[in-house]
Amino acid sequence: MDETNFFGAIEEANLPEVKAVESEHKSLGMIGKVEFPAGIDKMECKIKWNSLSESAMAYSADFYTPRTIMIRSSLEKYDANLGRVAQVPVVATIRGQFKKLPGIAFKQQDNPDMDSDITVTAYNLMVNGVEIVDIDVLAQVYRVYGVDLMLQYRNNLGI
Repeated sequence: MDETNFFGAIEEANLPEVKAVESEHKSLGMIGKVEFPAGIDKMECKIKWNSLSESAMAYSADFYTPRTIMIRSSLEKYDANLGRVAQVPVVATIRGQFKKLPGIAFKQQDNPDMDSDITVTAYNLMVNGVEIVDIDVLAQVYRVYGVDLMLQYRNNLGI
């Protein structure tokens, strides 16, 4: 997070769900109604911490400053006959603001339990070096598998 390493401090991270906002269309002569994509719904990320970190708490308490968060993983691929055939990197980069200063649950002989909710303005997901999705809501960017789906839209707006 903002070049601060929290390796081992996060138990779980739920990446943003990318969901279309649909606009209903109906007109005379149509036998029914249809929905068409009209944008992207708000995105959120949730992080569950497994240790208490002063800097993570300070980041969480500042609702006005956008933070860049990189979540890295290793995906194993298996073949039924050969076993494990590959290990590939999965890298998610998220930019957004924390929505709350998490409360902390203390339990005897257990790690503190706390989670952070983040409202996401930009999201990039790479698997094995291939860009799956790149979204920047404020910059009008929406790429899927390297294809810029908003290029004509930005050209129409002159941006």
